[in-house]
Amino acid sequence: FLSLVYIAAETTVGIDTDRELETSDGGVLRNPLPTLQALCTIAHRSMVQPRRNLRVNSGRIIPGVQVGDMIASHNAQTCDTIVQEIVITTPVMESDSPPPMQMMLNASTHSVDVVSLMGRVPTPQAETWR
Repeated sequence: FLSLVYIAAETTVGIDTDRELETSDGGVLRNPLPTLQALCTIAHRSMVQPRRNLRVNSGRIIPGVQVGDMIASHNAQTCDTIVQEIVITTPVMESDSPPPMQMMLNASTHSVDVVSLMGRVPTPQAETWR
């Protein structure tokens, strides 16, 4: 995906209906530079902005909170973060009084993961550079 693909001139690229070889004039087939520039722009814009993270551990389940929800404030502090992850743990044990469930909530102002963006392979039809 992020490799420069160049075809040399006179490279056979197909066979026509008369069984004659079709050759290339040569040139760049795939140039990753625009993709790399876009990824760097996204990373730059997300990393130079002030970043806030919020992690809440609770001994009870907080109802109505979902991934993607915005948390405007916590403990009277403005945070404006987006919920990225919710983890609920339930102890499994035989007991008359088992430990309570725990809920951990992670939220942050930026959720850009450049590494995961690099792993996406676009379809040739969607790969248009201007």
